[in-house]
Amino acid sequence: MKSRVLAMLFLCFALFIVVPLSASAATSVQVTGQGQLTVTANFTGASYAEVYVSNQNGQAVYNKIFTSVGGNGTINASIPNLPYGTYKIIIGGQAISVSNLQYGFQ
Repeated sequence: MKSRVLAMLFLCFALFIVVPLSASAATSVQVTGQGQLTVTANFTGASYAEVYVSNQNGQAVYNKIFTSVGGNGTINASIPNLPYGTYKIIIGGQAISVSNLQYGFQ
């Protein structure tokens, strides 16, 4: 019985060693308006940042990946001609840190 428990513990430990655990992060905000939506930000700690914008019905209106150089990147997104509504902006990536986030309608 003891050997079985030890074998199971060893298999569980080996599983955690072999399968890498990854951490992802996301920043999410909402904005209401119409016209051209601009999103700017800096990000660190990831090779890319994905910017996803959806309307109040959950439909995607924008989805783009911004890459970084040496773990530092900049987001400059512009989505024109949006009708009046509430939009959800999600910036995500693996182990990402977002700073200087600015967004709004023009």
